[in-house]
Amino acid sequence: ALVAATAVFGFNPLTVSLSGTVLSDIPYLCGTLLVVWAARRHWNEGIKRWALIGALTGFCCLLRPTGAALLGAVCVALVLEGRWKEGVCAGLSGAAVVAPFLARNYFYAGQPLIYGVELANPYAGARGLSVLAASLYNSAGYYSRELFSRTLFRWPGNFLVLELGTQALCLGAIVAGLRQWGLSGWKKLLPIYLGIYLLVHGIWSKQSGRYLLPALPFFALFLFLGPSNISRRFGASLVRIMLAVSLLLSLGPVFHIVEASLWPSTEVNTPPARTYAWIRDNTSPRDIFAAEL
Repeated sequence: ALVAATAVFGFNPLTVSLSGTVLSDIPYLCGTLLVVWAARRHWNEGIKRWALIGALTGFCCLLRPTGAALLGAVCVALVLEGRWKEGVCAGLSGAAVVAPFLARNYFYAGQPLIYGVELANPYAGARGLSVLAASLYNSAGYYSRELFSRTLFRWPGNFLVLELGTQALCLGAIVAGLRQWGLSGWKKLLPIYLGIYLLVHGIWSKQSGRYLLPALPFFALFLFLGPSNISRRFGASLVRIMLAVSLLLSLGPVFHIVEASLWPSTEVNTPPARTYAWIRDNTSPRDIFAAEL
């Protein structure tokens, strides 16, 4: 399951398309993997070690505000095991890393974290709960489609029944994988983190497939872990079939992404190249542009 998850994570349209971008997703993913590795390796150690892990998690919050989900997951996982001192120590250590930057933001801009304002504003007022419910519903549909139908299993064409079937089967496999994974020791960290991370992006009004990248290795792991333990006889064969289908479906999209990266004048990169040429020819170096990704 681990080998299959690694292969699918490394070869899919989302990972390949973001591998050449200057965005925070990949550094944050690296930080997340480092925190998970440190938690696994030092799970049974004391306060001093968890102070260091908490500080590392705080640094992840500086890379991406949603790193707060990782810091919260570390604290909750420790507290659920009855290790209050380690959990509080990790939380305070992570907060100490972030606090100076939040204080600076508040001093200069009047807001410690603008993302917090963006997160809360849509739900102010009397209709806040209904708006929240609608946001969670829409986000669930959007990210389920992005994860299963556009990233892990990129079926050609627009076949709604095929996409919905894939999403249902993948959700079932992930649930089975989570049950197989269990909640013992450090392992509880991953399900808690994914739950908080998905909740934050479910509430946040902005949606983008790239937000899935920091959680993609863990989704892939649980996706293949479930079928691999269905039975000794058929589990391994099912994993190999799923792996082959995922990689085969990714071949076409990945080829076009790489083609657009290496060769000019393709149907993918020609429109942005023309846009850049217009900006270069019709604006001055002093002009400032704001664009929503």
